[in-house]
Amino acid sequence: MKMANAINSWAEFQKFLDDCCTRVGAEPDFSGHGRWWQTMTYQKFVTDGSVKGERIVVVGDPNNSTLIHALQGDTPAFSKGGKYGRMPLSISGDDFGYFNQDEIDEIKDWILRGCPEGTAIV
Repeated sequence: MKMANAINSWAEFQKFLDDCCTRVGAEPDFSGHGRWWQTMTYQKFVTDGSVKGERIVVVGDPNNSTLIHALQGDTPAFSKGGKYGRMPLSISGDDFGYFNQDEIDEIKDWILRGCPEGTAIV
């Protein structure tokens, strides 16, 4: 069930990614890029943030945001056998679970709304 506007701030986005990784059993530190969403500043994320040379997000345009392609595995670089493979990667190399489409849609919605910074979660 999709939750409308579940992500309304940078802090909520950061928590959302952590929660989704926990749900699927992913360990981002295994990937080589770590929890970039916890170490990158909001300003860097929305202006020119990249991971492994790939621009993470195009603010306002989820369809051209690498993050969405990585989570969906829908481009050659992020498909099975591609340069990176679909994210998140599993430690064993086996498919173990990915973000579901509702979770990806929540991130898409936040990007489409311009990645509002909002306020910190209390």
